[in-house]
Amino acid sequence: DIGYAAYTWNLGRNLGDYRYVLDSVNRVKELYKKHRRKVSIIGWSLGGVYAREIARQCPNMVRQVITLASPFRGLTEANNVAWIYKLLSGKDVADLDPELLANIHTPPPVPVTAIYSKKDGIVPWQYCMEKEEGNRVQNVEINGSHCGLGHNPAVLYCIADRLAQSTRSWQPFEVKPFANYFLPKKMDVQLNPA
Repeated sequence: DIGYAAYTWNLGRNLGDYRYVLDSVNRVKELYKKHRRKVSIIGWSLGGVYAREIARQCPNMVRQVITLASPFRGLTEANNVAWIYKLLSGKDVADLDPELLANIHTPPPVPVTAIYSKKDGIVPWQYCMEKEEGNRVQNVEINGSHCGLGHNPAVLYCIADRLAQSTRSWQPFEVKPFANYFLPKKMDVQLNPA
C-alpha cells in the first residue's frame, strides 16, 4: 500500500525444508535482475532464519534483512518451534542442514533488524536477538504475540521505517514523535542491546 514491489515466497506452507533457502536464493536473483536493485528480505519465525541464510548466500543482491520473532540464536534449543517443526516436517530441528546451523548465529553481511517480543509465547525472545548490536545490526523489541507480529502496527511501522531509509547509509530504528498519532497509546517499542 505504500508503493513497494512486494513478493511472497511462492513456496506454499513452510514445512522446514532447507530447499526453501535454495529456491529463495534463485527468487532473489530473479527479482534483483528484474528490478535492477537490491532486495530487502523480511522473514517471520523460521522464515527469518531462512532470510538470514539467503542474504549470506547472495549478499551483493540483498539490501537488508528484517526478522520477526526468528529463533536464529536458539534454533536447536528447547522451544515451541522445535516441536511444531517436528509436527510439520517429521524431522528434528537438529536435522536441518549442518551449514545452516553452523552459520545462523552470525549476522549476514548486510544490515539486519531483529524484531522480537518478550510476550512472544512461541519462541523464547532471547533466541530472536542479535548477540551484539553494531552499526548495521539492531534489535527492536515490540509488544505483541508471535502470531500477531505480521499485522502488529508497531511492527509495520518499524518495517516501513527500515524500507524507507536511504540505500547509501543504514541508520538504526528510532521511534519518531509523530508516530504517537498513528499508533496505539499503549504501544511498547524499546531498543535493547543484546
